[in-house]
Amino acid sequence: MTRFLTLMAATVLWCGPSAAQVLYGSLTGNVHDSAGALVPGANVKVRNTGTAQEFTQATNDSGGFTFSSLTPGTYELTVNAAGFRTALRRGIDITVNTVRREEITLEVGQVSESVTVEAGAVALQADKADLHTEISARDVVNMPLPRYRNYQSLINLVPGATPGQYQNSIQAAPGRALSTNVNGVNRNNNMTRIDGAISVFLWLPHHTAYVPPAETIETVNIATNNFDAEQGLAGGAAITVITKSGTNDLHGSAWWLHDNGAMQAKNFFNTAAKPKNLNNIGGVTIGGPVKRNKLFYFFGWEGVHERLGSTNILSVPTAAQRAGNFDGLNATIYDPLTGQASGAGRTPFAGNVIPLNRQSTISRRIQELIPLPNRAGLAANFLTGGSQRLDRNNYDAKVNWNRSSKNMIWGKYSIMEAVVACDAAFGKGGGAALCPSGSNIGDGTLRTQVATVGSNYIFSPGFLWDGVFGWTRQGQGITGFDYGNFIGRELGIPGVNGGSSDIRDSGAPVLIISGFTNFLSDTDTRPFFAHDSSWTTQQNFSLSRSRHDIRFGFEGSRHVLNHYNPDGGGNGGPMGRFEFTQGITSIPGATLTQSNSYASYLLGLPQTVRRSSQYEVMTAYNWQFGLYVRDRWQVNQKLTLSLGLRYELFPLQTRGGRGGIEGYDPATNLVSVGGINNVPPGLGISTSKKLFAPRVGLAYRLSPKTVVRTGYGLT
Repeated sequence: MTRFLTLMAATVLWCGPSAAQVLYGSLTGNVHDSAGALVPGANVKVRNTGTAQEFTQATNDSGGFTFSSLTPGTYELTVNAAGFRTALRRGIDITVNTVRREEITLEVGQVSESVTVEAGAVALQADKADLHTEISARDVVNMPLPRYRNYQSLINLVPGATPGQYQNSIQAAPGRALSTNVNGVNRNNNMTRIDGAISVFLWLPHHTAYVPPAETIETVNIATNNFDAEQGLAGGAAITVITKSGTNDLHGSAWWLHDNGAMQAKNFFNTAAKPKNLNNIGGVTIGGPVKRNKLFYFFGWEGVHERLGSTNILSVPTAAQRAGNFDGLNATIYDPLTGQASGAGRTPFAGNVIPLNRQSTISRRIQELIPLPNRAGLAANFLTGGSQRLDRNNYDAKVNWNRSSKNMIWGKYSIMEAVVACDAAFGKGGGAALCPSGSNIGDGTLRTQVATVGSNYIFSPGFLWDGVFGWTRQGQGITGFDYGNFIGRELGIPGVNGGSSDIRDSGAPVLIISGFTNFLSDTDTRPFFAHDSSWTTQQNFSLSRSRHDIRFGFEGSRHVLNHYNPDGGGNGGPMGRFEFTQGITSIPGATLTQSNSYASYLLGLPQTVRRSSQYEVMTAYNWQFGLYVRDRWQVNQKLTLSLGLRYELFPLQTRGGRGGIEGYDPATNLVSVGGINNVPPGLGISTSKKLFAPRVGLAYRLSPKTVVRTGYGLT
């Protein structure tokens, strides 16, 4: 670390600024005369045609110029020098994480004379070695976006990317972020920044925390290889999303998408009415000046109201099975109170009927909540349908302030509020979710808030700073079947719903009967409550000296998990889980049928009983740090070298309260709880402090129409 900081300080003193590549863009080039000689001391001015923001500098002794930290937009470039006509180049598009090169040739004449040229629509990547794909605002709104109009579906067009997929249930992730692998790297190793702030769903890190509506996006830059040193914490893709800002011109949009199940084919297996299937996505945006050339605003709203129909074919017991009469069902029901413990020697119930006095009153009480079959057969004998309900609203607001010719400040706030609901197939009896596959019975709510503040300041034409602070908070609650009611206790089931009045212990247990659809709850992963937060910052400095374009800085992030989720799946949760299998009413070697498992249920004899509790909120605190320095060196008019070094530090995470983590030793079957009884908080575990990541890039301009690029990077 000492050597790295010394190297960074020495490099800064040696040279001087660079382009703010990640959140902003840059414009560089050289000024020549008609004979090809470089023109030092020429006056160069760049102007944002949307906001009228201007920057001016003189070409250096090599005839070069570099404008850093330019906000995305369209610019015009003006160059003049004594003895030459003024050159004006218009229509220069600047996008994030790019360096735009414009070579200017001055013609002999009076300064009062001018030559105007429209810039080319396509500019070669002549000064950076990274591999990236740009998706513009026009691409996002004009190309087909399926389902929820998510811009991430366009990442499918990026070379090396697998098609984006929805992950997890809509109740867990109503933002409907898409997950993709890039260049074969784990999907968790993609890093998305929205207006400079890291956006990650902490519990499901393959999701972004916030998905901006398509109409609010200005540009998306997806770097997949040879990142600059300032881009870290990513191994697959470093994705930068910039949202729209207001300009001097008033602009707005309005849209509405409607998709109706009445125009869709009926499910082949559905002999009843089609379930409701509707999708409405609408919204508006507006942006313009509060004060021309100084203060600008942008606002957007998008609402999603979806009813996603589902046809379900389920299995419920017949009237005979509910009565305990299994005669003629090709199954022999053995009395578990007879024979040996292994099951051998058991005797069948007389007539293959379980007497009423042997049937569990609790089992009979529950089965009264379950409907009778409406289709023939012992399985797949109940047809029903329903609709998953999603209501989601996104609000985005952004303000840009050109405080002075040296300082620009901007702020952004976004909020997404979503409510998801899914009903039970058997009503009070629970059962399966009347939703598409992947969803569960119950309600889900998610509120995601994102606040970002950024600024840049020009100390001199050769030295500038830009920084950003971001905050993300996700409040989430997912509840299961009959949450709020202690239905397990009300039905008389022992040992469920905890022993207190804590509402988090409410709901219904899961009753799994082999060969049938669940009774009561369909999952034991509920309830789930989370209040997670992230704080991120990037502070960058740029220096320009002759042929060197230097950039160095720091980034840090703080991630905090706060979760209540007593079960990770299969352990019962606070409501409990009961599994009824065939073996309890059978003998070794016999053919097992669904009637055997239902007979076990009627007897009130589960094979497995589980319940889990959580006694404290699960917390995890995590820091991530990065330092970097990068020199973009114009070796000559054809060759650009990018030399960078990055250092990253990932301290061991901690917990709230006692601070320590936990560890399990299979050799001793003991769990160590850090921070208690003199156990070290970190359990003796350390993290590497040697994570240095060199980056090298080369761009060689063979001709005005051909550039060769190559590079190496470690992430």
